[in-house]
Amino acid sequence: MDVKTDRRRFLTQTAALAGVAAGAGLATKASAAAQGAGNVAAPVAASLLRFVFVLLAGHAVAAAVPQPWALFAVVGAAMAVYGTATALGVRYSRWQPGTRTVAPASGLSRPS
Repeated sequence: MDVKTDRRRFLTQTAALAGVAAGAGLATKASAAAQGAGNVAAPVAASLLRFVFVLLAGHAVAAAVPQPWALFAVVGAAMAVYGTATALGVRYSRWQPGTRTVAPASGLSRPS
């Protein structure tokens, strides 16, 4: 085994895994915040962006570099794109306090 090749493979896979972890964590937190506020357009758009990124970049990389680590790196990059797009979308969304009406619960009354 060649140490330089193994080192390069390890660093490539580690960088991709870091992108997956950072993107997934950031996107999860931003998506939860958006759901709580009732504004999920940005996370949904970011998810579609991630899908398109994997579709296009994955096809190009698979044609150029027919090795599994290359597709893993594409997915890692896609997760970083997903996390960034979700965070930016949530950050720059319109956040206006809305007046939400809550319907009264039927059949639930306090005993006198």
